Amino acid sequence: ELDYGSGPMGVGQREQGHGPGPMGVGRRELDYGPGPMGVGRRELDYGPGPMGVGQREQGHGPGPMGVGRRKLDYGPGPMGVGRRKLDYGPGPMGVGQRELDYGSGPMGVGRRELDYGPGPMGVGRRELDYGPGPMGVGRREQDYGSGPMGVGQ
Repeated sequence: ELDYGSGPMGVGQREQGHGPGPMGVGRRELDYGPGPMGVGRRELDYGPGPMGVGQREQGHGPGPMGVGRRKLDYGPGPMGVGRRKLDYGPGPMGVGQRELDYGSGPMGVGRRELDYGPGPMGVGRRELDYGPGPMGVGRREQDYGSGPMGVGQ
């Protein structure tokens, strides 16, 4: 299904492809939003299995690609197994970036969180790693402080 909206191609364009199986299996949705391609674009890809298995979501937000972008990837298993979330915040890539990775087990097992703070990558960076057990077991926290990476660690 292709719907080009009320303007030129790339303005309000929406594409849905339901793939080789029932709805939600291999389904792909592209929505380019109210501006040129890459502005407000959203991509949903449900992968080769049921919804939540291999699902990927990309939302480029109200500005150019990399501004306010959010990515959800649920990996090869059910939701919460191998899930990764990237959110680049209100500025360019690396400003206010946050990454959540739930590892190969349930949420809180092997979880890792990276937050690059209000400046460039490595400034005010914080890393939380909950290790191989439940949340709070084997937890590790690294905070690089207000200077470049390695300064004020």
